[in-house]
Amino acid sequence: MPMFLKTGIRPDKSGKNVNIELLRIVACYLVIFAHIRPVLLLEDGSIAEGALLVQTLTSASVGIFFLIVGCFLPNSTVRKSWKRFITNVALPTLLLVIVINYLDSWLSGQTGFIQSIVQTSAFDVLGNIIHGTIAFDAGLLGNATGHLWFVFSYAIIMLWLPLLLPLIQSKQNKALLFFVIISLIRLLVIDINKLWPFPVRIYMPEIPPVVLLYATSGYLLYDTLNRQPVRLRYVLSSAAFICTVLIFACLFFAQRELFQRELAAGAEPLTLRDNPYYLNWLSGLGVLSAISLSTAFICMPEPAIILKPAIYRLASATFPIFLLHFPLTHKLRTLGVEEIAQQIFSASAGIGAIVYTFIYSAFVFLLTWLLWTGISWAAKRSIHAIQYLKRTF
Repeated sequence: MPMFLKTGIRPDKSGKNVNIELLRIVACYLVIFAHIRPVLLLEDGSIAEGALLVQTLTSASVGIFFLIVGCFLPNSTVRKSWKRFITNVALPTLLLVIVINYLDSWLSGQTGFIQSIVQTSAFDVLGNIIHGTIAFDAGLLGNATGHLWFVFSYAIIMLWLPLLLPLIQSKQNKALLFFVIISLIRLLVIDINKLWPFPVRIYMPEIPPVVLLYATSGYLLYDTLNRQPVRLRYVLSSAAFICTVLIFACLFFAQRELFQRELAAGAEPLTLRDNPYYLNWLSGLGVLSAISLSTAFICMPEPAIILKPAIYRLASATFPIFLLHFPLTHKLRTLGVEEIAQQIFSASAGIGAIVYTFIYSAFVFLLTWLLWTGISWAAKRSIHAIQYLKRTF
């Protein structure tokens, strides 16, 4: 069969799809963008447009991970999905929370490493874990755990899985597409109302969580693209990249306009810049950017064979990198590294903000990967040593 007539996004011998693995890496990199604290609004109230421009990319970051979850739901069961979630997500997260709580004083620069561990009460750690879990609030788990809201959102998908998975596996695509369209329209209406308030109040019905919109979109996207000929997928990839650029442009202008209106209304720059509404995975434009960028990567030609091993290895570390990068950036901030980087690149200026975001995020990404590699190596060596001692004695 000619290449341009072949259909199906087939995994290679490793059982993985290299484009999706590459998409994981990109999403993880973009997540770091949002956590290195670029200055979107200066103290005098002026907008740092360079920083704002590059931060539009973060709107797609976390949503892409939830889209990828949806891509592989048809091949699983509720039991297997829960087992994988507990083993690969919940338990590593719990371990990280315990470590962060014991190292809290050290991460914030208040005490030394050993002193931080010694002075931390196990009851306080347990209390934080219980309180944060019951409240479904990552901020209550510790001082450097704010990014773990992702795990709670992932858990919401798992809670809805007994209802969602039968619809997916029975190919109820029309019903699922209807849900996606209605959910997306609702978010876009909220987006519009945020910038141009409607003269009358509009009733917005409660619907399932937004995270289900991402997971369902991921399934529909992958299932649809998987049936398209190769040549059409390449065309779709190019079109999706163009659409992504246009969506990011809309995000930039919408957020800039919102900043300007809120500043004109007397809002303080320091309170506004930490919570840009449109640069968020919960906005309608944020959903569209994640779907569009995912389409572009899934449909594009595969990278060269020589690059695949590196892509697979790095992609396998994206969740550990996600877990570790936040406390690492917290520590780098207390050491003054982040501030020095901002000064070097003039992060409040236009081009400087863009260069700072890309380079410093890459630095954090690489440093976190090296940290995870070291932890993995130490853990494996410890396991081998324990096994050796058991065989010996």
